[in-house]
This record gives sequence, structure tokens and C-alpha cells, in this order.
Amino acid sequence: MRKIITLILLGLMLVLNTVAFAQEPNNMLDKVEKVSKINTKTSNNLTTNNSNRWILINIPARSLRLYDKDKCIAMYPVGVGKINSKTPVGYFKVVEKVVNPSWTDPDDLKVVIPSGENNPLGYRWLGIGGNYGIHGTNHPESVGHYVSNGCVRMVEADVEKVFDKVEVGTPVQIIYNCLVIDKTFDNRIAYYIYPDGYNVQKLTVDFVKQGLKGYGVADFTTDEAIKKAIKLANGQPNFVAGPVNIFLNNQKLNFKAVNYQNLIYVPVQELANKLGMPITIQNNQVTSSVGTANVNYYSNVAYMRLTDIPVVFDYSYSLNKNVTAVTIFPINHVKTIEKQGANLAEIPTKEVNDINNVGELQQPVMNDDKNNDDKNLESLDKQVDKNVKETKDVKTVVTKNIVK
Repeated sequence: MRKIITLILLGLMLVLNTVAFAQEPNNMLDKVEKVSKINTKTSNNLTTNNSNRWILINIPARSLRLYDKDKCIAMYPVGVGKINSKTPVGYFKVVEKVVNPSWTDPDDLKVVIPSGENNPLGYRWLGIGGNYGIHGTNHPESVGHYVSNGCVRMVEADVEKVFDKVEVGTPVQIIYNCLVIDKTFDNRIAYYIYPDGYNVQKLTVDFVKQGLKGYGVADFTTDEAIKKAIKLANGQPNFVAGPVNIFLNNQKLNFKAVNYQNLIYVPVQELANKLGMPITIQNNQVTSSVGTANVNYYSNVAYMRLTDIPVVFDYSYSLNKNVTAVTIFPINHVKTIEKQGANLAEIPTKEVNDINNVGELQQPVMNDDKNNDDKNLESLDKQVDKNVKETKDVKTVVTKNIVK
């Protein structure tokens, strides 16, 4: 019990240390990032966000993502606060939108820079509370670095795009994650490691593997590869593998198959336990009462190929087109279907082929040329008549053979 309490306290201390910087006051506010109350146009009369869009800013990644519900629709580089004037983490919202903001020097209120190429705020300001905001800049080269006194800088063209896509009330979440795990367009899991600019989040191999474990692909990378990625911290994708959900009896299992280098692998022991079939794993092979197949080891865990499931277990499978889900079902279910249709096997091969071809004949190629519409319609009518006749003839043959 004492060990459990100690671990809980350590975990709370780690969380508090990680987010403590968000509560530190920025005593030296960035002169460049204080928006004047004088502006040529403001839209802060809006009070609610009627869309499903929200903004996610990750400080170590120095990136801003715009989401529509749970789908990322755009991503942009940003500049964030320096280590002694950190960008705060937490939940915010857009409280004002200002077009062509003017800037007043907080140290000399007589100095006012109107909107233009010399304005440090650029041409757009999205206030998120207090002196913090998302804005443009007249120094685009600073974007992508730890440069500000807390605000979030964007290239002018980017901030104008975001400005037009959000409303006052749009949620803004600012996080500090040196590790980002994401799914690529081809369903692979990749992890990205960014520099710890504020020195508050030291990554370990175990921490990264725990993150990958949640996606079911942790076994398909090595400690050495993760150590190298942590050392580089270059924000580049480290591709691992693609998770494949497994369904049995209409239920999703709590472990996954893995698409690795275009082959689907299944954890042997976990599958055997779920199917209630005893197995023996020895000499890189798995053996059951049904048969034997080869296994591969990833992070000391035995995996078999998906195609070997019918060899080792009395089960078969079907894989969806996107290679994201596999359904496992008993082979005796297939045998029952085959038994029910056993008489069809007596139909001569040619006649079975004729049956299969009927569907193809019902889809004649159409010509888009309007001048040939009449010919196409006439040809289509003849083709349909022919198909109907052939279908009747085939059905007659099939009936005769079944009666026999």
C-alpha cells in the first residue's frame, strides 16, 4: 500500500512540475506583443462559437493545428515564448478578432505604430485573453523558434487563413508535448520527438513505448531506435507500423494485429488464449492440434502471419479493403455454408462461368458523346434483352442439374 501511495505522489509531482511554468507570471511583457486598443476594425462583438472548429498549439513542436471536430484540416508553424517568457499552457478561447491592429509602445504611450509593414503585430490579431494572442509579424524569419514573450507568432499569410476560419469563442488549447504520436494517411503510426525548449519534459524510452503501446504497435520498434530519436529530437516522423483491429463474435478484441512492411501479423499467444486453443511455441514455430506455422519475434513477443490462422487454428478470417480491421470466424461456419451449397458443385464448369458472366454482361460500356446517345440506348436495349434470355437459359440448366 505504501508503494502505491508513493507512486501516486510521484506522479502528481511530475504533472505539477510539467505544468508549473504555465502559472509563472511573465514580468517582462513583450513590447512587441501588446495590442493597442486603437484599431481600424474589430469583430469582438461576437460572443459564441457556432462551429466545430478549435485550435491546438503544441509548444515544443512550434505548430498550430486547426481542427474541425476531430479532423485536422490545417497545420502551420508558429513562434512561441522564450524560456524566460514562456507561452502558457491550458485551455483558452478566441476573445477578440482585430483586423489591421495598431501597436502602442507600453514604455512610451506616445509611440503608436499604425497598421502597415512596420507594425510588429502584422495585419491580424486573435486575442485569447490578457496580453496573449495569435498574430502576424513583420519578422517572418522568427516563426518556428522560441522568440516571443508569450504570444504566438505566425507568418502573415498563415494567420490570415486561420483568422478567416475561426470565430470569437473558438476554443484554443495550448499543450507542451515533446512526444507526438500520430496516424499517417496510410494508417501507419509514426512518432515525432521535439526539443524540450523549456527543460520541463525529459523523455525516456519507456515513456515512448508506453505511448506506442496504446496504439498496439510498441513491439515493432526497438529501444535503440527510440534512443536515437530522443537524442536527435528533430521533429521528423519515425514510422512504426499500422494497427489492425481484430473482431471476433461481433466484438473488438483488446489487442491488435499489426501491418508491418505490408504483412499482417497477429500476437500468437493472445489469439490462442482468446480462442481457447492450447498451443506450443518452440524453435520459431507454433503448433496446435490443427497444425504448425512459423512465428516471428518482435520485442521478444511471438507473432504469426494472418494468413496462417487457418493453419494453426480452426478459424478463418476476412480483411477489410483499407487493411484496418480483420474479422475472425470458425472454419466450421464456412463448411456449413459449403455443405448447404454442395449440389451446386455438380453444375458443369462452363455453365457456372456463364452464371458469373451474366452480371458482367449487364454493364455495357457507355459513350459520353451526345451524338451517339441514340445508338447507345439501342445497343443497351439489345444487350439487356440478350442478358435476360441468357439468364433464363442458365437458370434452366442449373435447375436441371440440381434435380438430378
